[in-house]
Amino acid sequence: MRLFTSALTICCIFFTCPSALAITFRGVVKDAVNGMHVQGVIVNFGNHWTKTDEKGVFTLESDAIATNSANSAGQYVLTFEKNETVKRVNVDASQIEGIVVPIKFRYPLKNVLHLFEESPNRLRFGPHEATTANTQCKGFVPNNSTEENPGATIPDLIGGQLERHDMAFIGEKYRVIKIVVGGQVVWKYNTRNQPENNDIWVLSNGNVLYAHQWFIEEVTPQKEMVWRVEMPGHQRYKIDPEVHSCQPIGIEKVLYLVNRVDGAYAVIYDRRTGSHTETRLEGDYKLNDPHGQARRIRRQANGHYVVTSFNTFYEYDADFKLLHSFKPGDGGMWGGVPLNNGNYILQRQRQRQSVEVDRDGRVVWSVSVDDLRDQFVRLIPDSYQQIGTTQMVERLANGNTVMFVRGCHSNRPQAIEVTPDKKVVWVLQDRAHLGDGFHAHFLDQPGYPELPGDTNH
Repeated sequence: MRLFTSALTICCIFFTCPSALAITFRGVVKDAVNGMHVQGVIVNFGNHWTKTDEKGVFTLESDAIATNSANSAGQYVLTFEKNETVKRVNVDASQIEGIVVPIKFRYPLKNVLHLFEESPNRLRFGPHEATTANTQCKGFVPNNSTEENPGATIPDLIGGQLERHDMAFIGEKYRVIKIVVGGQVVWKYNTRNQPENNDIWVLSNGNVLYAHQWFIEEVTPQKEMVWRVEMPGHQRYKIDPEVHSCQPIGIEKVLYLVNRVDGAYAVIYDRRTGSHTETRLEGDYKLNDPHGQARRIRRQANGHYVVTSFNTFYEYDADFKLLHSFKPGDGGMWGGVPLNNGNYILQRQRQRQSVEVDRDGRVVWSVSVDDLRDQFVRLIPDSYQQIGTTQMVERLANGNTVMFVRGCHSNRPQAIEVTPDKKVVWVLQDRAHLGDGFHAHFLDQPGYPELPGDTNH
């Protein structure tokens, strides 16, 4: 018996041990923020690996050599990896079954892009969609088939056109949400005709949250309505009230801004109970003109709120008491959001200018369409002449800034991306697949939309 045991020990040193000594790990990977099971996560142990399935479940078998590699505490070290997120987990030998691994991902939205590509209604009408693709853009009239009727030749501009960013794209004149993945429109959603779409989020569970001026809505990738809040009384354009901005705050709540003739109101909607908490905002908001009052509301990581009115930037505390305000200058400020560096990025519509300011309103960086004139004239001269007013702006994780351009002209860019040193690296001008460029949520950026301050959106 002793001789047999010694022979087995030698076998385990120089050769693979008998399979009877191998172990099998079984478990599930969940998103630590939204609780969803995550597919496609690579699970490693020693020289063995597998991937989680569509339900986030994994089964990983090891040989005896790997099994004998427990650490000094008698634990096995498993590694979980996806989209630049790596997590190492120590597993006790007595707990190799039923392993639950919560992970906070660096790029959580990349985990849900497949939901749009796999949705059975992705290019067909859902039960709550408008039955036509609504547009005010002449010469761009999509049909009701699964593909748009190309209304303009795609020019060979810089930056890769649709290939540059995965994104959810909305327009003011062309009211169809488009989700672009890998350079292709993989999902679209026809919103109600008139008046305009203003704010867009893809949540970390894959749902789409957007503000349509007359309502807030959340829909699934399968185009099922999760909830909708209507602004009452709309029979015509520019009627009280209006809603232009929304933001998820945590998994269960949504913040949105309502413009009314008696002022601007911040509203927190509880998705669990359907209840609303409404607060009138102190400030010099335009009265009798709800359409021109405000365009952005955002909660920051510190719990404070910032609101962009047409000419004033406001900061409120967690109870919506006014702390601070400044006027960043004339120009019609439609877009404004807080940045992770403590500053704010805003867009001056009339001046066609993106401006980064500090908390006191001092300009620390800016770029305008006029600053880019020489680059446009040299690279794409026909486009420069058609650039009209700009409204929204986004700051990317790499420091680049994207301005969005209004209007329907086929030679007018929809988005312009510039580096901090004002080099143009992307000009989106694709009227065959997208409408006018009002705003986009870039899905290739890090951070959770539901965690204020985790993204620059």
